[in-house]
Parts: sequence; structure tokens; C-alpha cells
Amino acid sequence: MTRTRSKAKADETHVHPSATLRAAAKVGEREFARWLAEGVLDRVPFRGRATRYSERNLLQAKAARVLIDRGRTVRECAAITGAVSNDELARIIGASAPSAEAPTATTDATEPPSRSE
Repeated sequence: MTRTRSKAKADETHVHPSATLRAAAKVGEREFARWLAEGVLDRVPFRGRATRYSERNLLQAKAARVLIDRGRTVRECAAITGAVSNDELARIIGASAPSAEAPTATTDATEPPSRSE
């Protein structure tokens, strides 16, 4: 009975299918497979199409996308995502998100000029 409980507990922490991670990181199946081979994501038990990934894996995938967009190589991403905490991964992801207060180029261009008299 202990074996069943530990398996159930492991399944609860690994809830994301690979499609979720690929969509979040905006990568195709081949690139995702490369990321797995290079160690960008922590290893999880392989179960074919039933393989599930943890919240940490999701953070790693999103952080890897940010780092690659900033010019890092896949190997550099693997070294970074494997070595840092979940909080640091979240900071990497958050640093790439545009601030809600910062105006974007599209909003500035579409707003009518203000009149000052």
C-alpha cells in the first residue's frame, strides 16, 4: 500500500503534459526533445505520451525561452535552469514581462495627441 501512495504523490506533482510546456515556451516537438536531451529541464520518469512534468519543469521551460531570446545558447540555458531555484526562475521569467505601467509603442501611436493651451 505504501508503494501506491508514493506513486500517487509523484503523479500529483507532475501534472503538465509536454504540450503545455511546449506551448508555454513556444517551441516545437523537436526543439523540446533537444532541450530534454541537453538537460534544460530536470529529468522526469518517461511514460511515453503519459509523461507529465512538474511546475519546476514549466518554470524551466519558460525561463529557457527568455534566456534564448536574450541570446543564450541551449547549453548555457541548461547550466542556468538546472542550477537555480524556482524563485530565481520566476525572476528570470518576470524580468522579461513588460511592466503594466510602462507604455507600449502601440498604445503611444494609437492615442490622439493631447492639446495643451
